[in-house]
Amino acid sequence: MKSVMVDKKIIKQMKIVDIRLKMEWKQTGIVENSLPISFYNAFGLPKPKKFVEELDKQIDKDEEFGIICRTGSRTSQVAEYLSGLGYNVVNLDGGVMELANQGYEFIKYKD
Repeated sequence: MKSVMVDKKIIKQMKIVDIRLKMEWKQTGIVENSLPISFYNAFGLPKPKKFVEELDKQIDKDEEFGIICRTGSRTSQVAEYLSGLGYNVVNLDGGVMELANQGYEFIKYKD
């Protein structure tokens, strides 16, 4: 598994999957063109089977893609899990908080 510090440049170079909760997407918005696929249910509990089912509809296992959360803590664990399943995943360390600190403007999440 690869891990890199997130920045404005890298989010334009690959597909991004936002694994946060729906309420978090609504609070902060999401990265433009990212795929909001939560790894968690409404109670914050992991739902790996459903997540992988949704992910497989959007991402080819061999394709490099990044995953993002609030700070990079959750994505480090999810990236390890996905890497073990054979995905070419990159943990975007620092998450949306780091992007916000860099002045990134998120787009509004739409259901």
